[in-house]
Amino acid sequence: MGLILKSKQSRNNKEDVRLVGFQVPIKTASFLSLYCLSEGVTKTVILLNLLNSWCKEQQRNISKEEMIRKIAERAIDTYNNGTKRTNYPTFCRLLHMEFENKGLSEQDITEIFNIIKYEKDKKK
Repeated sequence: MGLILKSKQSRNNKEDVRLVGFQVPIKTASFLSLYCLSEGVTKTVILLNLLNSWCKEQQRNISKEEMIRKIAERAIDTYNNGTKRTNYPTFCRLLHMEFENKGLSEQDITEIFNIIKYEKDKKK
Protein backbone atom coordinates (compact mmCIF):
# COMPACT_ATOMS: atom_id res chain seq x y z
CA MET A 1 0.00 0.00 0.00
CA GLY A 2 1.31 3.46 -0.88
CA LEU A 3 1.95 6.22 1.61
CA ILE A 4 -0.96 8.57 2.17
CA LEU A 5 0.80 11.75 3.30
CA LYS A 6 4.02 11.31 1.38
CA SER A 7 5.35 14.56 -0.06
CA LYS A 8 5.92 14.86 -3.76
CA GLN A 9 9.57 14.45 -4.53
CA SER A 10 11.31 15.78 -7.57
CA ARG A 11 13.42 13.18 -9.27
CA ASN A 12 16.91 14.58 -9.55
CA ASN A 13 19.30 13.14 -12.05
CA LYS A 14 21.30 10.73 -9.88
CA GLU A 15 24.45 11.79 -11.74
CA ASP A 16 24.15 15.31 -10.34
CA VAL A 17 23.68 14.46 -6.65
CA ARG A 18 25.59 12.83 -3.84
CA LEU A 19 24.24 11.34 -0.65
CA VAL A 20 25.32 13.20 2.50
CA GLY A 21 24.13 11.41 5.60
CA PHE A 22 24.29 12.31 9.26
CA GLN A 23 22.70 11.33 12.51
CA VAL A 24 20.57 13.62 14.65
CA PRO A 25 19.03 13.22 18.10
CA ILE A 26 15.69 11.39 18.14
CA LYS A 27 13.82 14.51 19.28
CA THR A 28 15.17 16.47 16.33
CA ALA A 29 14.33 13.70 13.86
CA SER A 30 10.82 13.37 15.27
CA PHE A 31 10.20 17.10 15.09
CA LEU A 32 11.52 17.22 11.54
CA SER A 33 9.24 14.34 10.52
CA LEU A 34 6.23 15.97 12.17
CA TYR A 35 7.00 19.28 10.49
CA CYS A 36 7.47 17.71 7.07
CA LEU A 37 4.22 15.77 7.30
CA SER A 38 2.28 18.78 8.55
CA GLU A 39 3.64 21.10 5.84
CA GLY A 40 3.81 18.58 3.01
CA VAL A 41 7.51 19.16 2.32
CA THR A 42 10.40 16.74 2.24
CA LYS A 43 13.26 16.61 4.71
CA THR A 44 15.57 17.03 1.75
CA VAL A 45 14.01 20.37 0.83
CA ILE A 46 14.41 21.71 4.37
CA LEU A 47 17.94 20.43 4.89
CA LEU A 48 19.08 21.45 1.42
CA ASN A 49 17.87 25.01 2.00
CA LEU A 50 19.78 25.13 5.30
CA LEU A 51 22.93 23.69 3.72
CA ASN A 52 22.77 26.04 0.75
CA SER A 53 22.47 29.04 3.08
CA TRP A 54 25.38 27.77 5.16
CA CYS A 55 27.51 27.21 2.03
CA LYS A 56 26.85 30.73 0.75
CA GLU A 57 27.87 32.18 4.12
CA GLN A 58 31.06 30.09 4.26
CA GLN A 59 32.00 31.06 0.70
CA ARG A 60 32.05 34.68 1.82
CA ASN A 61 34.53 33.79 4.55
CA ILE A 62 36.85 31.26 2.92
CA SER A 63 37.83 30.58 -0.67
CA LYS A 64 38.16 27.18 -2.29
CA GLU A 65 41.88 27.84 -2.75
CA GLU A 66 42.27 28.59 0.96
CA MET A 67 40.49 25.36 1.90
CA ILE A 68 42.70 23.38 -0.48
CA ARG A 69 45.84 24.97 1.02
CA LYS A 70 44.64 24.21 4.57
CA ILE A 71 43.99 20.57 3.67
CA ALA A 72 47.45 20.29 2.11
CA GLU A 73 49.04 21.87 5.19
CA ARG A 74 47.19 19.44 7.47
CA ALA A 75 48.36 16.53 5.34
CA ILE A 76 51.98 17.73 5.40
CA ASP A 77 51.81 18.23 9.16
CA THR A 78 50.30 14.77 9.63
CA TYR A 79 53.04 13.18 7.54
CA ASN A 80 55.81 15.06 9.33
CA ASN A 81 54.45 14.72 12.88
CA GLY A 82 52.04 11.80 12.76
CA THR A 83 52.40 8.92 15.16
CA LYS A 84 51.79 6.34 12.41
CA ARG A 85 54.80 6.78 10.21
CA THR A 86 54.52 5.31 6.70
CA ASN A 87 56.72 5.86 3.69
CA TYR A 88 55.81 8.78 1.49
CA PRO A 89 54.32 6.84 -1.48
CA THR A 90 52.10 4.81 0.87
CA PHE A 91 51.05 7.97 2.70
CA CYS A 92 50.09 9.61 -0.61
CA ARG A 93 48.17 6.56 -1.80
CA LEU A 94 46.19 6.35 1.47
CA LEU A 95 45.58 10.08 1.43
CA HIS A 96 44.32 9.92 -2.16
CA MET A 97 41.91 7.12 -1.22
CA GLU A 98 40.69 9.14 1.77
CA PHE A 99 40.05 12.17 -0.44
CA GLU A 100 38.13 10.03 -2.95
CA ASN A 101 36.06 8.48 -0.15
CA LYS A 102 35.25 11.96 1.15
CA GLY A 103 33.95 12.91 -2.31
CA LEU A 104 36.62 15.41 -3.36
CA SER A 105 36.89 15.97 -7.10
CA GLU A 106 39.94 14.71 -8.93
CA GLN A 107 40.84 18.32 -9.76
CA ASP A 108 40.80 19.31 -6.07
CA ILE A 109 42.83 16.22 -5.15
CA THR A 110 45.41 17.10 -7.80
CA GLU A 111 45.67 20.67 -6.50
CA ILE A 112 46.20 19.42 -2.95
CA PHE A 113 48.91 17.00 -4.05
CA ASN A 114 50.61 19.73 -6.11
CA ILE A 115 50.93 21.83 -2.96
CA ILE A 116 52.16 18.85 -0.95
CA LYS A 117 54.76 18.01 -3.62
CA TYR A 118 55.87 21.65 -3.87
CA GLU A 119 56.34 21.91 -0.10
CA LYS A 120 58.17 18.57 0.03
CA ASP A 121 60.47 19.53 -2.86
CA LYS A 122 61.12 22.93 -1.27
CA LYS A 123 62.61 21.23 1.82
CA LYS A 124 65.19 19.28 -0.23
